[in-house]
Amino acid sequence: MTSPSDYIKEFEDLKEEGFYSMVKIEFWLLKYWELYKESRSYVQTQDLLKMDDGISVRLPLFWNPKDEEKFLELYTKLDSVSEFQRNESYISKLLVEYHAIKNSQTDLKKWYNKNVSLFKDKYATFLMDYLDYDVNDKEEHLLVHVDSLKELEIDIDKSDFKNTIEFLEIFQGSLSVNQSSG
Repeated sequence: MTSPSDYIKEFEDLKEEGFYSMVKIEFWLLKYWELYKESRSYVQTQDLLKMDDGISVRLPLFWNPKDEEKFLELYTKLDSVSEFQRNESYISKLLVEYHAIKNSQTDLKKWYNKNVSLFKDKYATFLMDYLDYDVNDKEEHLLVHVDSLKELEIDIDKSDFKNTIEFLEIFQGSLSVNQSSG
């Protein structure tokens, strides 16, 4: 019988030349979607304490997480990164708009205002959360941290997120210009 640790090991084996590809990550997520749902249900029913008032409270884990919890955390972190990657084509369209109007202050301000909520609500911490830098502060790749699997390094080629990174760098530049002029 296979266990969640086998699925984690299978994920680890997807690494090629130091990186994980988003295509393989997407495939792994799709392959284990049902297991993720089952594991989530199982974990949610574990370590429950029934209070005197009848309410059940899940006790926090202060010890080593179980394999199911490690699998869940890995799946959740990868799914989060995958969601950003699935938005690459949308972000690409925003970049096409930007490059078409970047020399018009009026149009640029409209573009900024149209996209500010996307930046603030979804992408504000993306670069800080995922982008990894070398010793010279040069962007290297994306790094996904999974706390319960500290030994696992999930490096993703930043080219899989080239549109997102360009959008965020442009947007951060726009943010500083708009804040200093407004």
